Amino acid sequence: SALGPWGVAQAWITPLVKLAAKRPLQAEDVYDSVPKGESAQERADVFRHAWEAEVGHRGMKQASVVRALRSSTALFFTASGISLFWFMVSQLATPFLIRELVAELSADSMDLHFSLLIATGLLISSSCSSYLITAFFGFGRRVGIAARTGLMAAIYEHAMQLSAEG
Repeated sequence: SALGPWGVAQAWITPLVKLAAKRPLQAEDVYDSVPKGESAQERADVFRHAWEAEVGHRGMKQASVVRALRSSTALFFTASGISLFWFMVSQLATPFLIRELVAELSADSMDLHFSLLIATGLLISSSCSSYLITAFFGFGRRVGIAARTGLMAAIYEHAMQLSAEG
């Protein structure tokens, strides 16, 4: 757009304003930026099911909110851990590749193809390292958001039930 970010925002907001002038806006009218499975309601449902499973397995007195949270965010937590493991592997490979490249370049009879192979390995290792640390932090952020959202929704629902009863 010629107007840059303002033009993009205007292109998105103008249709919403026109629609709002005709009728009240609904949730589906607004651009959905929440990834599938991560809305507040979906995260609250996942936490509620994890909590019910925890209570069913251990009983109300032995049930643990921490275990229910861990269970409700297990997929993101596991993905974060796998990303961190492979990040560390790629980080550990880099010094070995550098050592081999320096040894190859300082040798009397250098093999150009082997040197290029090592340099390509360094490029791939660095690229993977960058991607994997980004994925680690992204999944970690999702764990935090999912835990916070699930807990907030559960507390709100419980408060609403208490106020309805009393």
